Amino acid sequence: MKLVPVVNLVPHYMNDPGSLTKRLKARCVNFHIIEQEKGKLDQSTFFRQTILMNNQSSLILARSSLMSEDSVIVNKFCELGDKSLGEQLLFAEQNVKRSEYSFFQVSQLDRDMINLDRTEIVYARRSYFRWQSNQLSLLEIFLPDAHDILRGER
Repeated sequence: MKLVPVVNLVPHYMNDPGSLTKRLKARCVNFHIIEQEKGKLDQSTFFRQTILMNNQSSLILARSSLMSEDSVIVNKFCELGDKSLGEQLLFAEQNVKRSEYSFFQVSQLDRDMINLDRTEIVYARRSYFRWQSNQLSLLEIFLPDAHDILRGER
């Protein structure tokens, strides 16, 4: 996957600081999360990749990386399965600070990761979360069907 920083405007709903999962759940008939992969990169760094779905439509490809030595936080992260990272951890913890977003256009998306039937521009956003001694990076790739739903077209 290749990310190119975006210098022009992205869709307004990509700037919303709240829970993306919560917004999608409110607009989708059959919202669900599929955990594709998770693992450990080193002693204190863990990763997870999920797809947020509506029925059979892929909406968001999310990649998160947690840097923590707090066993309670690490266990919560590693045991999320098909549950929401935001609802179970990020927006449930006290004093979590989120960075500003960085926006990108995805110029190459690995076809093995996701099958796209549409050819629109694919945008992504990255943000970082910090609380106590924990840090988490989150990359969210907005697939074409997500834009339709978030614009209210579905």
